[in-house]
Amino acid sequence: MKPNDGLTIFDVVILVASIAAGLAVTRGLPDYQGIYRQFGMTVEFLGGGSSGIGLETPGRFFKPLAGRPLHHRPSFWLGHVPYWAGPPLFFMTVASAALEFRSPGPRRRLLARRPGLVAGLAVIAAAFAVAIHGLQYLIAIGRPWNQLKPHLPPCSGYFWTSLPVFAGYTVAVLWLSLVLSGSWSSDPGSRARLGRALGWSWVAMAASSEVGVWLYLLNS
Repeated sequence: MKPNDGLTIFDVVILVASIAAGLAVTRGLPDYQGIYRQFGMTVEFLGGGSSGIGLETPGRFFKPLAGRPLHHRPSFWLGHVPYWAGPPLFFMTVASAALEFRSPGPRRRLLARRPGLVAGLAVIAAAFAVAIHGLQYLIAIGRPWNQLKPHLPPCSGYFWTSLPVFAGYTVAVLWLSLVLSGSWSSDPGSRARLGRALGWSWVAMAASSEVGVWLYLLNS
């Protein structure tokens, strides 16, 4: 292991702070009940009880829909794990990517070959894409910005239910391109291992979300 590749006390403090920030976001998330697809459109239920706010994509509109209590179904938990873990994992991934740039070990031109950093940048790009989609919905409402507060919870729910899937696929595609181009560089340092572990976590969460949807459709 290179001496500059280990995690320092400063790195650990930053990572712990990022996890704390993510957990704070998770505590403020609206209740997410379940997800299914109808006529090629993904419908996600947010809210309490057996009914909630129905979020439909890609139409960029929200409307009240009747939900179903899905707590007894595996699809419920497969969808909730990425939803709850998304915020802390996102903040930790951003922090980990920033620490990669802080490392004086590898040359800057070699950073693009490190799968951990590539995973971090992929997650950030996916977050921007999902956020832009939500912003398009807010703009399409046509109301003044000071009247959009009631629409923010469903937008938040949409962001954190969609990000794990978008980010997982983005990481998988970029990692595959690194492997096929022969650019994959698996450094043994702690920072590099952390970045790869976070990347695999996003891929696993995307798979969990998709399997949850498949199980819901299978049992519907």
